Amino acid sequence: MTAAALVGTGLSAYQAVSAAGEKKASKNAMDNYNLHEPQNASKNISLASRGTDIMREESARTVASLTDIAKGMGARGAYGLIPKIQANANKVEEKIAMDMIARDEKRQYSIAADELKIDEWKINRDNANIAALSSQYTAANDSFNKGLWGVASGVTSTMRGLEQDKENGSTWFNND
Repeated sequence: MTAAALVGTGLSAYQAVSAAGEKKASKNAMDNYNLHEPQNASKNISLASRGTDIMREESARTVASLTDIAKGMGARGAYGLIPKIQANANKVEEKIAMDMIARDEKRQYSIAADELKIDEWKINRDNANIAALSSQYTAANDSFNKGLWGVASGVTSTMRGLEQDKENGSTWFNND
């Protein structure tokens, strides 16, 4: 009985020491938890200006052509048409600017929507990972506590066994 209690005490002590190591490792993992930060792909998309560049080139050609026509009409034609040509050019530039603003706003909304999705994804991932680490820590802590209770129980059983052996006069470690 005493030998079995000693073996049980030793196994429980091993369980407690092993669980203490697992507990420490899981605590370190929670404390040093590092994330891989996802990137927002929408931030790297440049605002395309090819279409607006083409519109500007076309507008410049139209203004040049109309200005040449106005010059061919003499002073009266030039004075009458040049303000209209300039007003038309201004309208085209305004349209180009509004188009660029609209595209930029659309891009900004896309970036914001992606940021919300990334934040939600990170929160969910963090919660899941921390919950897993917490479960690992709790399991190690429970195993550690069971090991300590086993040691205490083993020591108690060993002491009782030694006491009974002493009363019976048959101690295995006594050469008397």
